[in-house]
Amino acid sequence: MAKVDDLDLKILSELSNDASISVPKLSEKININSSVVYSRIKRLLKQKLIHRYTIDVNDKELGTTKIKIKTYYELTKPKIWYLLVFTAFGTAITASNIYNIEISIATWALMLFGVAAGSASANTLTNYHDRDIDEVMERTKGRPIPSKRIFPAEKARDFGLVLAAISIACAFGIAFTTSFWNGVWCGIFMVFGLADNILIYSHALKRKSQLNIILGGFSGGAPAMIGYAAVTLTGLWDFGLIMAGLVFIWIPMHIWALTLHFRDDYQKVKVPMLTAVLSEKTSARVIAATTVMMVVFSVVPFFLTTDTGEPVMGDIYLLFDNRYWGTGNG
Repeated sequence: MAKVDDLDLKILSELSNDASISVPKLSEKININSSVVYSRIKRLLKQKLIHRYTIDVNDKELGTTKIKIKTYYELTKPKIWYLLVFTAFGTAITASNIYNIEISIATWALMLFGVAAGSASANTLTNYHDRDIDEVMERTKGRPIPSKRIFPAEKARDFGLVLAAISIACAFGIAFTTSFWNGVWCGIFMVFGLADNILIYSHALKRKSQLNIILGGFSGGAPAMIGYAAVTLTGLWDFGLIMAGLVFIWIPMHIWALTLHFRDDYQKVKVPMLTAVLSEKTSARVIAATTVMMVVFSVVPFFLTTDTGEPVMGDIYLLFDNRYWGTGNG
């Protein structure tokens, strides 16, 4: 027997009263987005749970293509990959300033688009894997997969795999715009980031260990390493690693604060996030400790020196450098 939920029952109930009601009117009546209602009706028709229904708004009028693009965009969690793209941009600018290396437009394009595609891929594939618990949690049940706006869920999986392939190709492609080993290392960091986030965090640890986000957080530093390696390999394992480390330290702190706020949700689906299993008092202390750790760690770059003994941070003024903001005094 086909599986139905409360929303399906609402739609079926309304259709039993008026089988010719339009999608916009139906969505307004049950207070659900029209794109969600439309996709549910198509699924119910496919499952033969609806045998007679007149959809008097066709795909073009409803703007289904536009809605689908927006839905897949939402699936990638853009707020997350915006931040990760920015970290790659920041480390690339920093490396460029330290070593006076000009970054070509082609390198910028491959690096930024590759990081965007890779981060979007990881978010999409973890959403696909977590679709069962997302249906239960209040915070996540409205996401594209659990809300059935993308159905079947395998469409999301395939989309994520395509994005992963694009991201890896872009990362290794940097070998053609800089040097061979720059591209190789960018590709390695991209593959590592995807594997850590999807396989280590989502599949292996998220539902089993309180340390899930710590070991899974390594992937957050990958975009910073990619941004740095796309420019130069000099200082990659000291200054580059420190900048990636800042992101790595920030991720658990951010996630733990989030899970503390939604601890009931995580307890409901038995996901042992650290701040969902500890007391609120202990959780607050853990978050405070990691915040202090990040602040202390952020000072480390100011003590690093180049091979010539010059301070690494000495000539970097991202906010006030005259090369970016002009030389005027007024």
